[in-house]
Amino acid sequence: MKKIYYSNKIKKRKIRKNFIIQFNYIDCLKYHWIKYFFIKEKILLNVKTLSNLFLMELFSSFSLNMWIIAFYKNRNISGIVRKTQNKYH
Repeated sequence: MKKIYYSNKIKKRKIRKNFIIQFNYIDCLKYHWIKYFFIKEKILLNVKTLSNLFLMELFSSFSLNMWIIAFYKNRNISGIVRKTQNKYH
């Protein structure tokens, strides 16, 4: 299990300034799941379309704000969050 600590401000989005991205590399490759552990709430998101981008930028030591902004600009993010929360919480 690898932890990445990331802090940034993204305008017009309700995202906490400080949160921890924690994921299992094998689970990411096999199931395309990334686990986001926020400060006060845990949200499990399905990111099939962006898993490869995430892994590529992560292990290439690129800046994380690029894929985070791209991820939250996805129009299906709200639906994915709602379905996931209803199913796993």
